[in-house]
Amino acid sequence: MRRAVHYLLMMLAATFLSGMAVDARAASGAANCILATDDLLDSPEAAASSNWVCDAAKLDAVGDHSWVRIPAEALHVEEPVLIGDAMASSGLIIARATSDGRMASRAVGSAALAKNWTTGTRFALPLDSLGGTGPLFVRVDRPLGPDLAHGLKVVSTEAAERDRTGSLVLLGVVLGMLILTAIVSGFMAIALRRWFAAVHFAFSVLLVIYVTTAGSLIFLIAPGISLWTRSVISYATLAWAIALLAPFALTFFERDAITPAMRRVAIACGLLVFAGGFLLPLGALLGVSMRTAYNLCFIPGSIATLVITTSAWRKGSEAARVFVMAWSVPFVFSIERLVRNLGLYSLPPIADFGFYLSLAFEVAALMAAVGWRVKALREERDAALAVSDDLAREARHDALTGLGNRRDYDARVWQAGDMLGLIDIDRFKSVNDTYGHATGDRVLEWLGDMLRREVATGSFVGAWRLGGEEFAVVVRAASVELAALELDRVRRGIPLAIDNEVPGLDHPITASAGLAKVDPADPKASYREADLLLYNAKRSGRDQLCFDRRDPLRETRDAAPLLGPQLNLSRKVS
Repeated sequence: MRRAVHYLLMMLAATFLSGMAVDARAASGAANCILATDDLLDSPEAAASSNWVCDAAKLDAVGDHSWVRIPAEALHVEEPVLIGDAMASSGLIIARATSDGRMASRAVGSAALAKNWTTGTRFALPLDSLGGTGPLFVRVDRPLGPDLAHGLKVVSTEAAERDRTGSLVLLGVVLGMLILTAIVSGFMAIALRRWFAAVHFAFSVLLVIYVTTAGSLIFLIAPGISLWTRSVISYATLAWAIALLAPFALTFFERDAITPAMRRVAIACGLLVFAGGFLLPLGALLGVSMRTAYNLCFIPGSIATLVITTSAWRKGSEAARVFVMAWSVPFVFSIERLVRNLGLYSLPPIADFGFYLSLAFEVAALMAAVGWRVKALREERDAALAVSDDLAREARHDALTGLGNRRDYDARVWQAGDMLGLIDIDRFKSVNDTYGHATGDRVLEWLGDMLRREVATGSFVGAWRLGGEEFAVVVRAASVELAALELDRVRRGIPLAIDNEVPGLDHPITASAGLAKVDPADPKASYREADLLLYNAKRSGRDQLCFDRRDPLRETRDAAPLLGPQLNLSRKVS
């Protein structure tokens, strides 16, 4: 970033130095004088007028018709060329006194000005065919702004060509940067599928069009285009590009960084600037100049940008800081150009190249910011998904044992061959009452670890803590007898294992279990049957497994299942 800023400043310095050199050569001798009037004066009337203003400011060039008097000594250059701002106008009248005292004049239409274009918004009109002596008089008819009349000067053809060549190289660099950025932005918009990436692509394309038209490179592509069309496209595309900054910022900044009121202000300012792009053709229809109104449309947005960005920065918005880094240079140039366009002061036309360069810098920096923002959003999304996964896991898992809870058990999809075993620790309340809840939690925790290991080794298909000291396991076997042998192997190992893991217990911790074959069509009935068998094991003395050898799929589901021959694979412990 620092290297890019240094490179930009070096190019700006070179641009201003070259422009100042051209202007210095043109400024030798007396200053131009201006005669602004709403009346149409011919050249003799203008020459004889006493209302000429020398050392004129821009405001002195405001009028439907402005005459400019260029001193005779300024024309004493080899192959003189008239340089001026080629803003849309009805054309020029060029006049000079002949040796016999008459005024020789010729008309230069807007088509001729467009044909003799040079870089920026200027024209370079050869004066070789115009003879005569004394000062040169130039009438500007219905200019779009005061720049056309105020900026007229005469330079040599060599100086004009040198200025044109250097400016074309500089414009080519700027336009190349913008086109490359627009292409990359387009691919990013397609790949990232983010709204602010698409807005940045449109913003880049509009700036490409703006620099192409404002720099007069459009005449290389469409030689027949008029000055008026060029100017309208230039002004409109810049306004529409700046208007896109409102939706870009609203989607680029973090949502909590901008208040609802600021969002409404940003949208209103963006719409105002967007509407400003239509002011020039509207002014032509109404017969009035809308250039000042056009420039004023940018002032509320500039103020709102400062306020919104500063507020977001104070809230710790990283996006605001990146936005400021990208827009700091072009924002300064934009304010400078806005003040200059309002006629408050003047700079050489070459100063516009600083604005073009700053836009290229901004677009490239903002493209990098888009990539950064997408990366940040993805990290936020991944973090949110991780939190969501953790919450979902907590919602379906028991915090003490790590096994699935009742909600997870109820969500299970049962399959044919599943056997449901319910395990309940015998006299667990007395454990809590005698040894404390901390010891009771350790018993439950260890039993959860034991069942989880059995699931990992494949002995059980799944295991859950349903509540309190009650656990559920699923055994998949060819018959209920084989499932009973597997479940009872684990059940009988509980007393010894808990005695090893939870020292200080005076009596062995035993468990009772009930086992039932699961009907996938009605797992709730299967649970009730397993629970009834568990109850029977408790009632029969605890520390045993009860199951029903018969097929549990009876015709009457609500009837209490009969207890068939029991499998008591362990000793009873009181």
